[in-house]
Parts: sequence; C-alpha cells; structure tokens
Amino acid sequence: MPRTIFPTRHIHTLKTHNGPVNAVTFSSSGGTYVLTGSSDRAVHLSRAVSNNSNSQTAVETTTPIQKYEAHGYSVLDIAVAADNARFASVGGDRQVFLWDVEQGITTKRWSGHNSRVEAVQFAGDGDSVVVTGSADTTINLWDTRSSSYKPIQTLTEATDTVSTLHVHMGSYSIASGSYDGHARIYDVRTGKTTVDVLAHPVTSVRCSSDGNALLASTLDGHIRLLDRMDGKVLSSFSGEKTVAGGIGKPKYSYRNSELRVRSVFAMGDAVVLSGSEEGTAGAAAFAWDVVKGEVIAAVPVGEKVKAVSCVAWNEGVGDWAAGCSDGKYCGVFWRVGAICADFCFKVLSGSTDELGSFGLDVSNKVSDKAIMTGWSPPLVSTSNVAVLELLHATLCHLPKQGRVRNLVWTSQVCGGLAAISQFPFNLRLYGVDDGHLLLASGECGHLEQV
Repeated sequence: MPRTIFPTRHIHTLKTHNGPVNAVTFSSSGGTYVLTGSSDRAVHLSRAVSNNSNSQTAVETTTPIQKYEAHGYSVLDIAVAADNARFASVGGDRQVFLWDVEQGITTKRWSGHNSRVEAVQFAGDGDSVVVTGSADTTINLWDTRSSSYKPIQTLTEATDTVSTLHVHMGSYSIASGSYDGHARIYDVRTGKTTVDVLAHPVTSVRCSSDGNALLASTLDGHIRLLDRMDGKVLSSFSGEKTVAGGIGKPKYSYRNSELRVRSVFAMGDAVVLSGSEEGTAGAAAFAWDVVKGEVIAAVPVGEKVKAVSCVAWNEGVGDWAAGCSDGKYCGVFWRVGAICADFCFKVLSGSTDELGSFGLDVSNKVSDKAIMTGWSPPLVSTSNVAVLELLHATLCHLPKQGRVRNLVWTSQVCGGLAAISQFPFNLRLYGVDDGHLLLASGECGHLEQV
C-alpha cells in the first residue's frame, strides 16, 4: 500500500540565539532563508541550508546573517511578506514591528494592544495589511500603507488570549485560536464569523491549501482536522500511540498540555507536522499521515530540549524546521534521507519524446545509479516504486529487473494525495551515457537497458 515518506535526515542546526526559539518561518518562494524569533528579544536571519549541507553530519551555525533587534521583551511570532522584502514581528512588549529586511530597520511600529502579542500574519493585496492577535483578547488589523498608528479594525469576539492566527487569502478569511477554547474564522467579505467550540485552549490553527479544512491544536494533547463547512471533526491526531526511535532507542509520544505548540500542514497537505512537549524519552517533532491518521515520523531533537514549540514546512524544497524551547537556542532542519534505487527515470504522461539528461540529486545521498531530475520530497511509495512530483513530471525508482508494477501516478501538479490511482505501466530506457539517462515514456514491453 502507498505510504507517505517524510524527511528525517538532520542537516542543519542553528545556535544563534541565547534563549528559547518561539517562532520559525522560511522566506517566501523557495525558502532559501529562515527567520527565527527568540526570548532573547531578537529576530535572526540565517540560511536555511548551509553551503556544507552535503556533509554526512548536521552542520552547525552560530552566527546569523543578520540580527534584528528592537523588541524589549520576547519575540513570540514572525510573518514574512510574499516579496521577502518585509517581515512583521510581535512579542511581549505589546508592540507590532514592520521591518525592512535589507536595511535591518523598522519601518512601522504599532502600539495598539494592551498585553503581549502572540500571533501575526500578513493579509490583503500586496500584503498591505498586518493582522495581530493578543493576550488582551483582541485581533487588530493594521494598514501598512497608512500613516496612522491606529488599527483599521479590531475584532473582539474572543474572551481570552488570541494565541494563533492564519490568513487564507483564497477564501478571504482569517482563522484564529484562543485560550477560551474556541477557533473562529472571520470572512472578511461578508463579515460572517464561524465558531468551533473545542473546549480546550487552542494553541495553533492552520487552514488547508484549498481552504476547506482547519487544523487546530489544543492543550488536551490533540490536533483536530475540522471541516470548515460544518465543523465536523474529520480526523484527530494525538499521542495515544508511542513511536519507537529505532532498535534499542526510547519511544516517543506526542504531548501538549502546558505550552503553546504550533502545528502545520506539510507535503501538499498530505501530512500534519507538529512540535511537542517533552515526554519520557525527550522532546520530538511528530508527523502524521492525514488520510490514515497514523504517526509516520517521530524525530527527536536532542536530549536537553524541553519542547519543540514551533515548526515550519518549506513546500518548495521539501525540508522543514523546528524551533526549540531548550533554554539556549535552536533551529534544526531536516531533509529526506538517502534513497537507494537501481534505476531512476523522468516520466511525462503521454509523451514519447526524448526528455534529456538529468544530474544527480542535490542531497548527494542517492546511490550512483539513481538519477533525479531535481529536488522534490517523495510523496508516496509502494514496495518497489517511489514517486516524486516535479511540476508535470514524475520521478520513479524502478526495481532492478522486470516490468514496472503498481506505478503510483499523482494527478495533481505540485503534489497532494488526492486522486491517486495505480495501474500497470511499462517504460523503456533507451540511452545511458556517462551516468546520465535518456528515456521515453508510454512505451509498451519490457524494461530494456541499451
């Protein structure tokens, strides 16, 4: 049966902060850089993947590319604009800062909240609006183009701390979670508010890519996937089952009962990725298969780490980051591990043309005979075929001999597990030249090496 392959190879550790990391986010469009916000009151800009990422062991970085220092208290959340030229940060000093990334200075400072600000998001055309949620129970909307220092709108429905926000521009909505046990979704076009009662403090909300589902984490140790239309719980992810870390290694169990822990969608909404509080075996980040609800990965982040408080997924590259509340530092990054295959082909549906030659995978961890067309995370696999989505192309790892069986073809461009079908399919390899492969798809007959 197909299963989701989640990246677990540790490639980079950031030790640039002097306090717990409360927020982590990748830069837009590619995720080359990462921003981290910490209790040391600073925001740091660093490369997500070190130039030495091909190393067999995780690379450690102790100095960021840029430091942004203006907050008087802990930085609690960060949001990056789509153009990567600006980011917003919030924290315990009740202020909202809008930054110029290149200049390293604040261009706006808003002070309309009466308590710490826990969440921030961009919204509107050209990211012209900044949305913030606070412990004063309000959500404020700020116009970045205006010279006014007052919010253009304040939402007051919550009765406790607004701990988390997510703006989904496709549905013109703002999702929020509060410690009053409610998840609220505001439709900015109609002014309608939808409320889901979860009965436990909400620490994280995230809309699915299509806007039809809401992922909500609560302090009862559960992450729920809700249907936005009727509020029905589609699936629930928790720590009821422990996960072995390997032969002779301790087991890990998801916990969230005290701290604000973030959760996100990953791998084209096929996976739920979340941080966790420390268990009997230490803290770890967890990944669940959305369809089956099963834990597919429990990734420990270190013996001294008390909690993984925030996570971020980089869809463009297929790696992810975790921010750790271990009292010292931390941003850690993972990428898919080594892939062993006898042959590797690029396939275009319905095409019999020569597709060209392809270089080795950038991770430098595949076997000598395995060739990839570019970097993309594995989506699904069978016992002898692994499949990756690369725009309109699919990458296949084929068995050593014989016909291709159970080729899994994803019908959507950019990944996702919807509309997957299996069918017999045969390919013909017709060119091998100095470690590069040329091939055609849609051919019938046996797999032949020329």
